[in-house]
Amino acid sequence: MAALRGNLSESIQLHAFGPLVAVALIAWCFTAISQRRLIPRGIPAWPLGVGAVVLFAYWLMRLIISYGLGFRGAPGFP
Repeated sequence: MAALRGNLSESIQLHAFGPLVAVALIAWCFTAISQRRLIPRGIPAWPLGVGAVVLFAYWLMRLIISYGLGFRGAPGFP
């Protein structure tokens, strides 16, 4: 298991969307704090829905590659 060392290439091997989701959560936090609202105004709902569908499809693909095909490594689970 990889430790938290800030290594971008290792983080992408573990989860392709990890750095992108981290940046989105940081931006969400700054916006929420500046507006003093948990759900900031002006954020459309469709990116959240599209993101949820894409993450679910990615998770399902990794399950199929890892446990259906028995592949270990970057596209599958480590």
